[in-house]
Amino acid sequence: MPKIITDDQGRLALPDDFVQRRRLAPNLEYWLDEREGELILRPRLPDARKLYIEPTTQCNLHCRTCIRNVWGDPEAEMAMDTFQRVVDSLESLPDLTRVIFTGFGEPLSHPNIPLCP
Repeated sequence: MPKIITDDQGRLALPDDFVQRRRLAPNLEYWLDEREGELILRPRLPDARKLYIEPTTQCNLHCRTCIRNVWGDPEAEMAMDTFQRVVDSLESLPDLTRVIFTGFGEPLSHPNIPLCP
């Protein structure tokens, strides 16, 4: 187990061989977690593999057994500028393998979705 020391300002300094072995890139961000007195560093990376997008809660079917029947909220659509921001940000998720348009609404009932490139 590598020895980690703090510098004169109390910052943790990881051993060079550990950094090289783990291939830690400079300027990465980490989440610091503490569990039962132990410190755990987790890379703060965009690691989403699936993204679920619900562009609308509207549905052209009104099934009696649908959970939507007990909701008090009105049916609504995602604003197109919000949808476009989501689409434009997909490249920032390098591990993304699927984008799924689903939810409790029918995606194609959104009036602008069929127009999207």
